[in-house]
Amino acid sequence: IGPVVAWLMLQQGHAELRSVFLWASLPALLSLVVLLVFVRDVDRLDRRAGAPAPPAPTTVPRATVTAGDMGTAFWRYIAVVIVFTLGCSTDAFLLLRASQIGVGVSWIPILWAGHNLVRSLTSIPGGRLSDRVGRRPPIIAGWAIYAVVYILFGFASEAWHAWVLLLVYGLYFGLTEGAEKALVADLVPAAQRGAAFGWFNFAVGIGSLPASLLFGVVWDQVSPLAAFSMGASLAGIATVGLLVLVPRR
Repeated sequence: IGPVVAWLMLQQGHAELRSVFLWASLPALLSLVVLLVFVRDVDRLDRRAGAPAPPAPTTVPRATVTAGDMGTAFWRYIAVVIVFTLGCSTDAFLLLRASQIGVGVSWIPILWAGHNLVRSLTSIPGGRLSDRVGRRPPIIAGWAIYAVVYILFGFASEAWHAWVLLLVYGLYFGLTEGAEKALVADLVPAAQRGAAFGWFNFAVGIGSLPASLLFGVVWDQVSPLAAFSMGASLAGIATVGLLVLVPRR
């Protein structure tokens, strides 16, 4: 919805980009007001209404979590995720490429809205698919889509190419976002899941910064095709690594 409103402001209202960004900050500020004023903890609401106090949550005995507790399959998965993330640069490069090949600035929000629509519509089916067939097949399919989209973005030359590729790119998120995290929970004991998700997000974060920096350097010094080819190659290597190194169950 947000990108569509931005498009209306740019295309119909002839607003400047500065004004669009300023207006875009208002929903974020309003969400803070709602959170602070209207949202309350459930147990506090129950006590105000006179309900009995809820039972104490079930807890796992506190213990020191070591790397060995999580198993080798988990650490292999983390290594594969780092390789993929190194080729997963910021999506701003995709929008920059779309602008290069003819998509007007005022149409970029609509392009991004279409991408997010596909991403939203495929997220729940993608999660259900991972529940039925396992985590690896949706992740492998999503990473393969990512590699294909990136290599085709390198060769894209017409505005309609960007529209098709950004819509297909939404499938990558729908297939992988839920399955990648679910696989973390599958690979480690329940008592270590909090630490495992911490390591997973650390791996994604530690790989994201050099990924975008490296992508930008290759884009500037060589060509956009070389940068997108690099991202596609790393995604392909990670896909093979997931097949070989991470067990099905």
